[in-house]
Amino acid sequence: MNPSGWFSVIGLGLCGVGSVFVAIEVVNRFREESHRAIDGRCDGSSRVVPTEAYTRWEALRTRYMVIGLVLIILGTASQMVGVFISSA
Repeated sequence: MNPSGWFSVIGLGLCGVGSVFVAIEVVNRFREESHRAIDGRCDGSSRVVPTEAYTRWEALRTRYMVIGLVLIILGTASQMVGVFISSA
């Protein structure tokens, strides 16, 4: 296989893996209590803050989404390099 073909195949693989990372995190839902009320006030209202577990889950979710998007960008760039090599 010529170099342009390798760039295209590697790029396709990177896009596929990146898409799986993003898709899993889009579908994944937090299943515990996400917020808790603190600081009760005399009018019956309270301030609502995210739980520590939810904050950690959001940080991990964001990390996986960024990794997925970077892989998709690198895969697309690799495929473009393959196209430009084959047309040169």
